[in-house]
Amino acid sequence: MNSEVNNNIEKQNNNYAMNNQPTPITVDKKENVLMGTVGALIGSLAGVIVTILISQLGFIASISGVVMSLCTFYMYEKLGHGISKKGVFICILIIIGMTFVAHNLSYSLEIYKYLSKNGFKPSLFKIFFNFYEAYDLFYEDYSYYIRDILMLYGFSILGAFGIIRNKITELKK
Repeated sequence: MNSEVNNNIEKQNNNYAMNNQPTPITVDKKENVLMGTVGALIGSLAGVIVTILISQLGFIASISGVVMSLCTFYMYEKLGHGISKKGVFICILIIIGMTFVAHNLSYSLEIYKYLSKNGFKPSLFKIFFNFYEAYDLFYEDYSYYIRDILMLYGFSILGAFGIIRNKITELKK
């Protein structure tokens, strides 16, 4: 059936081309939410890397939110063949989740470096997956953690706001 439809469209397009008329018929690819989600997860990794690199320099910056948003949306659209409201919502959830992952990974890396410097042979993997237990060993309370994650989310929102607004505006057209 699909082959027959494509053949009919091709014949109609050829007829228009022979009469020097613009070709009005196109076949839109339907959005693939699963592949878009995979793409968004892959794209968000760039934002995680930028967030960690900036945090290792001792800063929290909105550029990490911009990078994460741009790469998340770009890869969703690339692998998902477009984006819908559902896709925008999925990307926003991924950005929120991966910002959290980046923050915890950044703290885990600090704990790892401290342990390595003091003669221990830690596993970054174990520290990350047992983050709150490891955090409790090195910090007295969660005030710095909460402050830093709120700042990171705030800067990420600032960085991502324009990109998300543009995507929503594009969908309304």
